Amino acid sequence: MDEQRIKDYLALIERLLTCPSGEEAAILQESSELVDMGLVQVMKVRAEELTKEGQENPAAFLQNVAGQLERMLEGQTDSGGTVPQEVLEFLMAVLKAKIEGGREEVFRVLRSRLDLLDQRFLATMVAWALSSIESAEREQAEGIAGLIGNICIYLSDFPLGDRAMNLEIAIAGYEKVVLKVFSRETHGEVWAQTQNNLATALRERIRGDRAEN
Repeated sequence: MDEQRIKDYLALIERLLTCPSGEEAAILQESSELVDMGLVQVMKVRAEELTKEGQENPAAFLQNVAGQLERMLEGQTDSGGTVPQEVLEFLMAVLKAKIEGGREEVFRVLRSRLDLLDQRFLATMVAWALSSIESAEREQAEGIAGLIGNICIYLSDFPLGDRAMNLEIAIAGYEKVVLKVFSRETHGEVWAQTQNNLATALRERIRGDRAEN
């Protein structure tokens, strides 16, 4: 690991620590060439330094991000040769498209890699969101959950790729991410809308038992 790359890692880490809420995904996508095990190692070292300095929240944030990236990078290559890092980068591109352009931009990104809309994308999306929410302040957590909720709506409406898989991703996002943040007691309107979206996805679900759905 050369000196310049370490400097690049540190610069990326500083951007993540100081960026406005909700922009982390876009920053990682912009710097995808730096998302590797070297970045994970430097993140862990920086997290330890922050802990010693008494900056526990930034340290926890970095530890969570490092852990998530490490799990993605250490995953097994599937039969098609796609590595988890590529799936993570695709997820970052989808999130960035929503932040910057909305529905049509998200559809454009989804069309570019239909082969990556699979079970690994589902697992990566949920794991990234939960890890990010765990280390976030309330407002930021709500922003992440709202972002995932919008992606789920788009996937439910997306006409291309494996329709059954698109719906599975959307259902998982609603159940495992959005409804973990927006409860009936604290966010009644958002909770109700999410339940409605989930019900629609379950009604149209192709997998599983139709009666149970």
